[in-house]
Amino acid sequence: MSDITMMQAHTIEKDLNDRIADLTEWLRTAGLEGSSRTELDEGTTERLCWHYGYLIALRDVRELLAAA
Repeated sequence: MSDITMMQAHTIEKDLNDRIADLTEWLRTAGLEGSSRTELDEGTTERLCWHYGYLIALRDVRELLAAA
């Protein structure tokens, strides 16, 4: 693997890890714990589910790249 390819792979890995960390923190702070139904904005549950699915997909991509 060339130096440029290795640098690109490292950048992709770092970007994935940063995005995973950001999404994990967002989900932690946006969670439903302690919120009553009346406090939730319309669409909150859908946003949480979408972001969680995106987080799982990013983790899967990271694993696939690590195995390559």
